Amino acid sequence: MSEWNRAETIKLSSGRPVTLKRVSLEELVVMGQVPNSLTAVIARILADPEIVGRPATEIFGGDPIEAVRGATELNKAMATLSLVDPKLTDTPDYAAKDPEEASFFDFSPQEQLEISNWINGVVEQLEPFPERSS
Repeated sequence: MSEWNRAETIKLSSGRPVTLKRVSLEELVVMGQVPNSLTAVIARILADPEIVGRPATEIFGGDPIEAVRGATELNKAMATLSLVDPKLTDTPDYAAKDPEEASFFDFSPQEQLEISNWINGVVEQLEPFPERSS
């Protein structure tokens, strides 16, 4: 495994530890994890990577609600591939969910943003999880 996508445990600002590995949009496409509603957006991003720095309404369309929906869907899809621990699930029945799994929406909006930033290489605000002493 390359250094780029090796799993790393980080501590979110809430104190919650998570283990993630980096994934790319290309990996999302190859793994068939792009929601149908995002195929055109992903194609635009892959064709013009500079678009990522632009406002969400420009990336996902002019409607602000659609922009939030699209950005959340994309972040959720990337987090699903990236999170090693806990594993993400879409199981809507929380009682039936494995205790080792989490839903994307079990994370606060701040935690979702931090996970997304880590995946995209924006890690200044996150601290590596301290190693356990033996």
